[in-house]
Amino acid sequence: MSVWLGSRWTSWECGGVLLTVEVCLVVSRLLSRGMYHAQLVRIHDILHIELVMCLSSVLVFRRMAQSQGKTVDVLFLKISSIERCWVRLLTFCSVRRVLAWIEFLCRVLKGHSRRVRFSVRTVLLTFLLLCHVSWTLFYLYIPDESVISVICFTCLAIYLHVACFLALFYMIELVALRVRLPQYLTALMRSKDKNTAFSVVFSVLLVLIGLAVTRFSPVVRRVNVVVDDLPQSLNDFSIALLTDVHIGPTVGRERIRRIVSMTNALQPSAVAIAGDLVDGFIQCHASSALPLADLRSKYGTFYVTGNHEYYHSDVDEWLKFFAARLNMTLLRNSNVKLYSSHGDYLCMGGVDDFLTGYKFEEKLHFAHHRMDGAKALQGCEPNAPSVLLVHQPNGAERILRRIHNQRIDLILSGHTHGGQFYIFWPFAYLKNAYLYGLYRVRDSSTQIYVSPGVNYWGPPVKMINLSMAVSVCNRYTVFVVILICCCYLITNHFGASFVNEGVGYAKGNRARMVAVLKLELTMALFSMFTYLRLMSFMDANEELSLREKRLHAHSSGQAWRFAASVGIITWLLLAQMAYPLYWAGHALQSALFTVSLISVGVWNHLVVILFGLFCVSVFISLLNGRHYSGSHLALIIFQRFSTGRTLVKIFFGCAFLRSLFVEPRAQVLFSVIVGVFISVVSFLCCNMLIVKEQIFFVNDLPHEAEGIRFALVSDIHAGATVGEEQIAKVVDRVNSENVDAVFLVGDMVDSPRSDIWHRLRPLKYLRSRFGSFYVTGNHEYYYGNALDWIVQFKAFGIRVLDNRYLLLCLMLQSTSVWQKQSSLNVSGICIAGVNDYSSGRSGIEGHRFDAVRALQKCDQTAPVVVLSHNPASAKEIAFNSENLRADLILSGHTHTGQFYTIAPLAFLILPYFYGVYQISPTSQLFVSAGTLYQGPPMKMLAMSQIWVITLKAAAPRYRFSMFVCFFSRLKEAQMSILAGPRRKQRISVDPQNLQWRNDEAKFGRKMLERMGWRNGRGLGKREQGTKGNLKLNANYSGKGLGSKNSCDDTWVAHHDDFANLLALLNKKRDGTNENTLQEAKVIAEKSKKSRLRIRYKRFMRGSDLSEYTEEDKFAVLGMKRRNNVEEDVNNESLTDGVSFRFSIYHFST
Repeated sequence: MSVWLGSRWTSWECGGVLLTVEVCLVVSRLLSRGMYHAQLVRIHDILHIELVMCLSSVLVFRRMAQSQGKTVDVLFLKISSIERCWVRLLTFCSVRRVLAWIEFLCRVLKGHSRRVRFSVRTVLLTFLLLCHVSWTLFYLYIPDESVISVICFTCLAIYLHVACFLALFYMIELVALRVRLPQYLTALMRSKDKNTAFSVVFSVLLVLIGLAVTRFSPVVRRVNVVVDDLPQSLNDFSIALLTDVHIGPTVGRERIRRIVSMTNALQPSAVAIAGDLVDGFIQCHASSALPLADLRSKYGTFYVTGNHEYYHSDVDEWLKFFAARLNMTLLRNSNVKLYSSHGDYLCMGGVDDFLTGYKFEEKLHFAHHRMDGAKALQGCEPNAPSVLLVHQPNGAERILRRIHNQRIDLILSGHTHGGQFYIFWPFAYLKNAYLYGLYRVRDSSTQIYVSPGVNYWGPPVKMINLSMAVSVCNRYTVFVVILICCCYLITNHFGASFVNEGVGYAKGNRARMVAVLKLELTMALFSMFTYLRLMSFMDANEELSLREKRLHAHSSGQAWRFAASVGIITWLLLAQMAYPLYWAGHALQSALFTVSLISVGVWNHLVVILFGLFCVSVFISLLNGRHYSGSHLALIIFQRFSTGRTLVKIFFGCAFLRSLFVEPRAQVLFSVIVGVFISVVSFLCCNMLIVKEQIFFVNDLPHEAEGIRFALVSDIHAGATVGEEQIAKVVDRVNSENVDAVFLVGDMVDSPRSDIWHRLRPLKYLRSRFGSFYVTGNHEYYYGNALDWIVQFKAFGIRVLDNRYLLLCLMLQSTSVWQKQSSLNVSGICIAGVNDYSSGRSGIEGHRFDAVRALQKCDQTAPVVVLSHNPASAKEIAFNSENLRADLILSGHTHTGQFYTIAPLAFLILPYFYGVYQISPTSQLFVSAGTLYQGPPMKMLAMSQIWVITLKAAAPRYRFSMFVCFFSRLKEAQMSILAGPRRKQRISVDPQNLQWRNDEAKFGRKMLERMGWRNGRGLGKREQGTKGNLKLNANYSGKGLGSKNSCDDTWVAHHDDFANLLALLNKKRDGTNENTLQEAKVIAEKSKKSRLRIRYKRFMRGSDLSEYTEEDKFAVLGMKRRNNVEEDVNNESLTDGVSFRFSIYHFST
């Protein structure tokens, strides 16, 4: 601001002037009364707004000026490309004159960049000046709507939108500076030029749409309100509600005439004007308000004051004008009785605006101006229907809190404008008790209708109103939701730094704390939803009349409601504290651990069902439009699909499903019954151990190892609710199977070693032929030091397979061999183990997942069994960088979801869920459901499993899978094309065909180099593949391979290079002779007969067959020379098959 005021003015001097003005206004407000006090309040508010706008205007100007400068530079650097674009576009549209003007304008701008910058900045300063001037138009003499007023307030609307969007993008830029995000997302979020351009363009678009909305006549909306005990003679009583007319600088006489004519066309019983009728001085706008005298209705026009009547001139002058000149009935804390022809009446009351204060509150210090709801309804009998006019919804809420014994059937309000602007809608919702639409007050017969207003305030811009009525939860609930979301964002922002500050194993422990905190905040949101949904079941039945609800309002149901509320809150609090109890003391855990974990188990079942039914009901409510019922609209959508018609018929034909997916009370009842039932079933089944068997056929299994059996135990989770007794049962069941070895595949513990080590003592009694083997899971790193548990398991006599420093090679004789960092090259089975997939984030130095180190000492001619807790690591193990063998991978971790409600989500999210998976042609993965449970003592039926794994030698027909056979055929075809000698090769040596990258003479490498690939790059169009991660996919596009743009080229386009490469590899010589020409003619004639064959059809497209001799032809296609010419047909069919397979398949990541 000091820059704007001149170089002589410093920031301190500007601040001193503003502080002086602020003190003067505060003192003046304290000393003034009545109209002058209200005007000072308004001027004081405008001064605050102007101050904020000045500061934001400086930021907006700098931001837009910087972006404009860069944009102009880029514009003039690329002016030629812009010209070309315009030429193409306008030539297509055949607008030559416009094209000439555009080209002339581009040339002018190209030579006057400085003038363009100066002009743009001048327009920007003019725009900001108009925005600041708009506030003063309320105090100038403008008798009717003027063009300058519309322009100024439209600029103000654009300014407000741009300022809000820039503030939003500024916060996004701060987040992008502190939060690690993908590079492309960070660049997008930190791009000031793009953010500024988006803010300006989107703001102008929204303002233009809002401006178009206000240029049309107001929309008439009919709302049917059911009033209990309404006399028959007053049935179909209609009220035309006009609120927020705002006669002022942008609302003139012509628009008021249109509103009056539309109102009279409705022929209402009464007209109610609920405040904010004028927005200026009576000397300026009295003539614009005169058309309101033409309002016609049976009972007349009724008026209450709004807040804007008090801002500019003496409100009493306006009131006298309304009563004398416009024939309005003023309801100032009073009421009138509207009698029907049968003697029945409706009590119509009204109060002064909430801004004046309630009863004895002093706000504007206007004499005899107070909001008094009791006085407004005084004299209305309890059995007579009553309607109350209150301008502000917050005032209606205040009246309902203060008045209990007085009957109020309907309250009509306005003031909110429905937010008016899209950017201000959230603030309007949070500030007002009711925003827009028809509301029903809980435990009361009162209904409140809030109108979005006939017109607009200030800027002639308004949202497109797409909804008829809204039903929104309490705004205090929204405040809590916003607070929880902010806490989550803060935790996500500072959690990473908190974790990184940890040293050693404390880093993994802190990561677990942050994850639990995020989980608690997420659970808090769902707990709030669950509480509100369950308590809605205690509300009065919608089928009861309003009178019956009032009669039962103070009955014994309130006591039951209070008891249910206490019980639900207690249950939700116990569920919330379940996971934090892992860090609590032993005494607190003994008292609350079991109850809390059972509560969170019930929470998992009930909340998921309740929320799922809620989502379905929301979807059905979206289908249920104004003019269509849900069934009719659904039939329209699915009318062309037989399956859709069947589903709709089943859904809407079943009364149970219809009520379950539509009625909230039915959803709550169903969720509670089903949730509690499956919780009880899961609780009873959690400790029911089941032994299952699985047979795997393994290649190269020694004869001595045929039928060897392993016991697979995972996810015991000792601690919390798993004690020594449950582990002892597991040990007894394993020992009863008499297996050769026991595998403990991670997540054995769920607490620090010092607290629960004694619970694991039964594990040292495990009995097997070769002993027990253990690998770590993710939960070992959450509580305390994982190395302590490794030492403890070794003390129990369990061999720990840690890829950091231990490797086991097991010999299947009478003894087993155990060595560090080595294995024996003898016939046997190699048992390898890796640390957990997430162990690299534990903070323990050198402790990470390393599949290569675990497998590198294993004999590649013997079967390899890998123990890995997390199945997500299976691909890295099977497709390791050294191409080391891994026949069978045993995992756990998933629990198959553990809960019936979580299992579908786990199935969709996790890469490997449960059972056997074929990871590669030679590698299989087995995922166990876990032996016990984590946290809540609940688990799905038959999912507490101990698996007995049996290994058998693979039969010859199973030795090579379909994919391996294809690799062999592909390898033979590749070698044949190179015209090299055929030789048999073991597929197991290079099952993934990766040796091409190590040999420059390989065909695959030379072919890819011809098509753009270079050594060191990845594979694929975007080079996203790596040399060690290749898969086989069918290529149905008919396009070639390579890097960069060449991957989009067709095979035929590269045929010349391909032919040259073949000539080089086959040592082809140029030149021809008579015999060669004669043989070429014979081959050409034969090719015409088989033109429809796929191989020859593709080959003919590329080149002329006359260039190749018969010898070259056989060399290219890899065919052996036969003496019998009559066998050519068989040879042709063979070459067709080989060539076809090679052309439609390719390697990709």
